[in-house]
Amino acid sequence: KDLQDWGVETLKIYPDRAELARFQEANHTALRKRWGVYLRRRDFNYQVLLDRKGATGDVLFLTPIIKELRYRWPASEITVVSDFPEIFRDNPDVRLAIKRHTGEPFDYSFDFNLAYENQPQREIVQCYAEVCGFQLSADWTLGLYPNADEERYAHQTMGDSNWAVLHLGPTAWNG
Repeated sequence: KDLQDWGVETLKIYPDRAELARFQEANHTALRKRWGVYLRRRDFNYQVLLDRKGATGDVLFLTPIIKELRYRWPASEITVVSDFPEIFRDNPDVRLAIKRHTGEPFDYSFDFNLAYENQPQREIVQCYAEVCGFQLSADWTLGLYPNADEERYAHQTMGDSNWAVLHLGPTAWNG
């Protein structure tokens, strides 16, 4: 039986077989891009690599991105490559923070190096979200995860008073 006899709606839009084949290939490519990892493994436990060497503050700005990735892919395992892995030492959403990529394969890899440097008028976190291909939720809170010793030291040093800390230099950016 000819496909046109089946009443397939797509054939009404693309009656030319060659055009239909191009449409189907584009659809198939989009499906593989979006669902390829799931179709290979049949789970959503993605292995995710985030790469941001940069300065301490630039690396710290990854924490809202990590929260968003955890929200979107709760079963994912996130590895961060950074010159400052200690920032993620006690972060419950990070499986591993390392200084150099070990070559292990990842399902998704996001390179945040130079993500905002050419757009200094934009928020760093917005530029990082664009690298991942999503809009960030309203919560842009940076995540600091001090361990018990660090909390004890902070309490002994600062007491119960409120503090605001400003870092005024050195930096390559005009402040």
